[in-house]
Amino acid sequence: TMPIGMFYKIAVDMEEPYNIYGGTQDDSHVYGPSDQNLAYKAGEKWKYVWLDLWSGGDGLHIMPDVRDPNTVYYESQNGALRRKNLEENSNVYIQPKREFCEDPLRTDWSTPFYVSTTEENTIYYGANRLYKSVDKGDSWIGISGDLTKEAEEGKKQTDRITSFCVDNTDSNLICMGTGAGVINITRDGGKTWKMVSSLLPDARVNSIQTSKHSRGTVYAVFSGNGADRNPYV
Repeated sequence: TMPIGMFYKIAVDMEEPYNIYGGTQDDSHVYGPSDQNLAYKAGEKWKYVWLDLWSGGDGLHIMPDVRDPNTVYYESQNGALRRKNLEENSNVYIQPKREFCEDPLRTDWSTPFYVSTTEENTIYYGANRLYKSVDKGDSWIGISGDLTKEAEEGKKQTDRITSFCVDNTDSNLICMGTGAGVINITRDGGKTWKMVSSLLPDARVNSIQTSKHSRGTVYAVFSGNGADRNPYV
């Protein structure tokens, strides 16, 4: 009965005061004001973005639209992405679908997506390929091929994108990492990709980000696979 929880991801909007959004372990998605001080017992102002039929479920990545305070994007396990209009209390399921004759998409338990802060109505989504939408997720195009690690002969293909970033000053610069430690970079918006991870650990890319201060520098955080429990930066 203790009022505690674990957040997978958090994000903020551009309101004043700004609101905080979070995906929580087994308690879906929540949001609330940044200026609430519970010490004064003013009453709980946090709300659920969405609850599943079982009043729970994991809430993972979540991002509000910085141009529209009524729109928020959020996902549950394995990339189940939705768009919600908070004012109308309406939800739309917008997860990309595989193309005709394409193998099923491989999505991570915590599938990464990104709502662009510089490109209007634009969202990116990482499965085993990177997808882009310019109409708030109503339609998608693939901007990469399958850039994950190839499976060993006789074994099932399981690698998938676990993190990616779109540079805030140049949306053509995108970096992506996979669960098997593969990192690819494009400088032309997905037309061509280059693998840059040949000397890096064979470990899950938990987070990747271009530098805000040094052009051409990328930071990546890895966690070991299997018996390797070491962190790498």
